[in-house]
Amino acid sequence: MKKLFVFMAFLPLAAGCIAEYSEVSPVTAQKLQSYSKKVMSETVAIPVEAVEFAIAFDAYLQLSDLEKESDYRFFGNCTDMGQGVYDISYHSTREYRYTYMRVDTKGLSIREEGVTWKLLLFEMTGNDFDYSRLDFTFSLPEDSEITMLSAADSTWAVDMGEKAVAKMKMHPKRGELYEWSVESRGKEDTTIGMTAEYGTVGSFTIRERYLESKEKTNVYDGIFNLDIYREGVPHDYCHMTFTPYTVDIKTSR
Repeated sequence: MKKLFVFMAFLPLAAGCIAEYSEVSPVTAQKLQSYSKKVMSETVAIPVEAVEFAIAFDAYLQLSDLEKESDYRFFGNCTDMGQGVYDISYHSTREYRYTYMRVDTKGLSIREEGVTWKLLLFEMTGNDFDYSRLDFTFSLPEDSEITMLSAADSTWAVDMGEKAVAKMKMHPKRGELYEWSVESRGKEDTTIGMTAEYGTVGSFTIRERYLESKEKTNVYDGIFNLDIYREGVPHDYCHMTFTPYTVDIKTSR
C-alpha cells in the first residue's frame, strides 16, 4: 500500500495559520501555503486514501480463509474486535509508510449502496524520501464516515463532521491503478472572528502511479482554493493549481 504525497516537494508542513492572526504572530505567505496544504491533505488526499483502503479491506473480508493468507496487506495485520469492528495496522515493506485503521463495518460491505462505515481511526504516517525528506502524519477526524452513494456511478462520500465533506467518483482502473474525480468542501471557524473556507474548484483528478520501489503514490490535477475571512470580509487567500508533478501557488501575501 502507498503512500506518498507528491506535493510535499513544494511545501513544508506547518501548523494551521488561521489561529495565528495576531500582531505577535503575523501571517506570511509561507504560513498560508502550509495551512492550505494541510487542509488539502486532510480533506482531499486522505479521504481518497481512506476509501481505497476501505475498498481493499472489504474485498479481503470476502475471501475464504485460505485466500486471505496470500493477502500481504491485511493477513496478520488485522484484528477482529467483534460486532463488525476491526483494527488494521499495515506497514509497507517498500517505502516507509504506515496505515492505521479502526473501522466499524456493521457487518456490511462498503460496496453496497447506502452502506456507511464509521472510521474510529484512520491515520497515515511515514517519510517522504523521494521529495521533501520530511516526516508526515495525516489523519481523519475520529468517527468520520464513508458512505457508498451510488453503485451505478461508483461514488463514495467521506463525512468528516464539521471539518469537511468529500465526494469521489471512481473511474475505470488503469491496470491496478486508481483514478478518481474528487469534490471537497470544508470550513473552519475561530473565536477571533476569522473563518477559513476551502475546497476543490471544478474538475479535480487524483491518479495513482508507481514509484521505483513499485509502491504506489498519487498525483493531482486541479485547483484547490483556501479563502480566509475576517467577520465576513475577504482577508487572505491561497490558491493552488496542481498539474502532475507541479503546483502553482498564489497567495495574498
